[in-house]
Amino acid sequence: MDDTFGVEKTLAKYQGKTEKKNEYVISYFDKFLPKQSKLVGKDIKLSTWKKSEYVCTDVAAFIKSKYKKNDYSLNKLDQSFLDDFEYYLKTVKNQKQITINKAIQRFRKPIKVALAEGYLEKTHLYNTNQEEY
Repeated sequence: MDDTFGVEKTLAKYQGKTEKKNEYVISYFDKFLPKQSKLVGKDIKLSTWKKSEYVCTDVAAFIKSKYKKNDYSLNKLDQSFLDDFEYYLKTVKNQKQITINKAIQRFRKPIKVALAEGYLEKTHLYNTNQEEY
């Protein structure tokens, strides 16, 4: 029996609770970047787009280094992930704080879109020291 229209699902939808989609950080970036590339020359500069591409590369290297995986589930993102990523950029990539801040800012943009699309919950991504994603 197909329970697509079951009572629990109907009630959850009515209450605003939706089933979270399963997506991963790098695979989401791989979908996000081509969309952004279409805005080059219209809304963003090519150099800005390339910097976002570099951030994706850095995040992929961080995930590989820290978690020994090729990707990381979006719904597991939390402040400790960002803190560890920042530490990685400082210690492994030897980046200065201003560069790290821009990298995190560029990382946040696709995460905000993923949040809006229902891939993760807002509660996972709240940093009391900074603004929300």
